[in-house]
Amino acid sequence: MHMVIICSKNPTSITKKMEHCYKQLSTNFREKFGYFIFIISNNCKSIYISLQSFFNPVFHFLVFIVRPFWLNLSYILVSSLFGFLALKASSSTPRTSNSSVSYKHVGDLDLFFTSVSAITASSMSTVEMEQFSNSQLVILTVLMLLGGQVFISMIGLQFRTAQFPKLDHHHHQNNQLQVNYSDHSSALELPELVVLPTPDQVATTDIVLQSTSLVLVPDQSIHLDIEDVVENQADHKPYLPSSTGTAPADQLIKYKAIKSLSYLVFGYLLITHIIGTSLLSIYITLIPSSYNVLKSKSLQTQTFSVFLTVSSFANCGFVPTNENLMVFKQNSGLLLILMPIIILGNALYAPCLRLVIWVLRKVTRKEEYEYLLKVDGKELGFEHLMGGTESWFLVISGVGFVLVQFVMFVVLEWGKEGVWGDGGKGVGSKLVGFVFQSINTRHSGESVLDLSIVSPAILVLIVIMMYLPPYTLFIPVGRREEVSTNTKTKGILERPTAGKNENNKKNDLIENLLFSQLGYIAIFTILICITERDKLKEDPLNFSVFNIIVEVVSAYGNVGYSTCYSCKLRLNQNEACEDKWFGFTGRWSNTGKFIIIVVMILGRLKKFNKHGGKAWELS
Repeated sequence: MHMVIICSKNPTSITKKMEHCYKQLSTNFREKFGYFIFIISNNCKSIYISLQSFFNPVFHFLVFIVRPFWLNLSYILVSSLFGFLALKASSSTPRTSNSSVSYKHVGDLDLFFTSVSAITASSMSTVEMEQFSNSQLVILTVLMLLGGQVFISMIGLQFRTAQFPKLDHHHHQNNQLQVNYSDHSSALELPELVVLPTPDQVATTDIVLQSTSLVLVPDQSIHLDIEDVVENQADHKPYLPSSTGTAPADQLIKYKAIKSLSYLVFGYLLITHIIGTSLLSIYITLIPSSYNVLKSKSLQTQTFSVFLTVSSFANCGFVPTNENLMVFKQNSGLLLILMPIIILGNALYAPCLRLVIWVLRKVTRKEEYEYLLKVDGKELGFEHLMGGTESWFLVISGVGFVLVQFVMFVVLEWGKEGVWGDGGKGVGSKLVGFVFQSINTRHSGESVLDLSIVSPAILVLIVIMMYLPPYTLFIPVGRREEVSTNTKTKGILERPTAGKNENNKKNDLIENLLFSQLGYIAIFTILICITERDKLKEDPLNFSVFNIIVEVVSAYGNVGYSTCYSCKLRLNQNEACEDKWFGFTGRWSNTGKFIIIVVMILGRLKKFNKHGGKAWELS
């Protein structure tokens, strides 16, 4: 646009012409800018609608059709694949010069192994941790967070909420049903899911579903039962109200309880990580010995604090140092900070969650928290919600397991030379170290001791502890009936004994083919003994059957403990050998490593096979 301004001797005329041109330009600009915003908004709206039309069927398929076992397996495999690609694409420069092997020599299988180990919270390693760059440590942190038990339980609650009718909009409007009462004969279009009325509205007007319309009919009685949603999802039927059922108030409180529980678990996860990271950062900043360790490892305080907090809470066990936490055995304060983080994230997650709900009930007096304290967790599809009696027995059992291991460590390892090296000779540091080690055998995998030199009796005890599931508890025979409803299996094979259909017959076939968990450990141990048979002959002291059993149980229990490999134990000392700071699996063949990958994945899914092997009867 060209503007021509005619000069005039009258300054007022020139000023008016300039103002007119400015207004015209401003108007044109506003019109064009408004049109531009209109086009952008329409395009964004069309893109949103397209994405919604694509993801809605996918989400419905995941929520209502896919079984939990396959959903969890797909989650692990997809996350592992993306983690592997991210590790491979990120920076390949080691953080320190201590890693003798260049990163370019690390194979793809080892990277995928590490990715699976992180997402399954196993911390099995075939690569020295100091070979990973800072960007790769960030990727591992994300993988460990995504694989943590608390995070996965939070995702499960979101899926559980999606199985209910859409009540969010009406719940936030004080549960008011938005319909026009002036014309009872007019039919209103019903959304995709049924809207539940409040108890007051049910008393005056009742609702029936006719095709896709909502019709108001006075003086009749019908109730909407949310349990129909859960029952119909197995047959993949749309939700329809039943003629009989519980009161709408009960349905709404159940929905509100699950929503509140999902927010509570998110807050539990977030607050624990914030407090843990802050305490670790403060400790490292104030204690020179711990700061000097990080400086020698080229680690930033914040990176180390976040990584270690996520790893401990997820009970993964990865530490961004080659020596794990053995370099911090003198830093008792750091170990004391980590111990509650480990406990809150796994073994005592359920009792701690119940304690938080109890406190919130006392403070807020909300009915949903009262409901959560009384309801059976199985009814909500949330296995981490335990009853009061069961929670107490779980706490007592967990403390008992730690106490037994602590006594064994004190009796057998207190004065043993080489266990603590040159540092940590004080009584206090030893006591804290033994307690820390005893807590970590229950699935965390962080270590301040070299397990290759501890007593064989302790190794056997550690193997037993690694095998036990997180919620293993002792219940006296006389109290079993009190908690029987909370201890039933919640696996994919759980179903009614009566009224079997075609799907149940398929489940019978699957159940007959399943082995017990000990059976799988035996099978995988035999397979590894076959793949590593040459090394068992050439290097029997390192490749002993017991060391292989330790590795398999550690992978299946998602712990990460390893007896490692010692060049001093080789019978043929003529061959070049260099000790490395990674697990015993790192010395295995690629076939053996792949078997351990399968073991780690199946170990993460072992909750779906709690009662496998029922078809076998030993008599």
